[in-house]
Amino acid sequence: MDEVILVLGTGQMGPGIALSCLLAGYTVVLSGRRPEGLVTATRDMETAAGVLIETELLTPDDWQRARTRLTAEVGYGAAARSSYVIEAIAEDLPLKQAVLSQIEQLAPVEAVLASTTSALSPSALQAGLRHPERLLVTHYLRPAHLMPLCEVVRGEQTAETTVQRACALLRRCGIRPVLCRDVPGFVFNRLNLALVREALALLRDGVASLEDIEATVKLALGPRLPAMGPFEYLDLSGLDLIATVAGAVYPHLDCTRDATSGPLAEHLAQGWLGMKTGRGFHLWTGESAAQFTRQRDQELIRRHKIRREQDGRATSAEDRLDEGQ
Repeated sequence: MDEVILVLGTGQMGPGIALSCLLAGYTVVLSGRRPEGLVTATRDMETAAGVLIETELLTPDDWQRARTRLTAEVGYGAAARSSYVIEAIAEDLPLKQAVLSQIEQLAPVEAVLASTTSALSPSALQAGLRHPERLLVTHYLRPAHLMPLCEVVRGEQTAETTVQRACALLRRCGIRPVLCRDVPGFVFNRLNLALVREALALLRDGVASLEDIEATVKLALGPRLPAMGPFEYLDLSGLDLIATVAGAVYPHLDCTRDATSGPLAEHLAQGWLGMKTGRGFHLWTGESAAQFTRQRDQELIRRHKIRREQDGRATSAEDRLDEGQ
């Protein structure tokens, strides 16, 4: 494949996005501001690929072949030879706008500009661009090389061809594109933060312990979510029953609009910011944080294998039906 994908950013998202594109057969340039950042990002990709090899999702030979299609460069020069640019730098609107403006001047006029952001508006990101029709948001979820879904959000001026090219790239990478309108939080974070807000409220009000709230999500909601979405759940349960239950519960759901109130405010005031400070709602050491990440990735890989097996069975059944015809 001759198409060159430029991935900007060596932080939390860039290496995973670059890895997913590499494994799909693309030629990838990973770009960063500093050489040391590129060294760390490349090492992270090697580590992630090693886990895929250990779990038999990738062979050593396939990884070595993919690895030859990766280059790492400081700066944005590779934009001039790229047909698709994925920006994955910090969640800072002015910074992203400035970088995208520079990229636009370097990249071929037909190149797609995809910004990876969890909340920033693609319409705002288009401001100041000479060709805003080629920019959109592709909100990858972390870890990008293991998550099977990516939100595709068009701005006010995004062209349909831009959307189609983004969806085609994602599908080639084995990622399901989900189209959504330009609204704050898109789809994933609106659903996710609704759960988080209610969990914080339950903890704040002493309804249940932190450990029991975590267990309810992991052991009750978690196993069911891959099997059915919210509207399938509604149909399965019966809309009349749900209307009765929801009528009793809705008035008591948390509607806090201040994101830094309650338990979050208390932790922020103490400087307890999570893994990066060694303490958030849990205590973290370097070892426990690494162990948690490994366990999370192992669970995502387990789910990936299940989906692949299910897809294989579905394809086999379709082939048999075709043969019968």
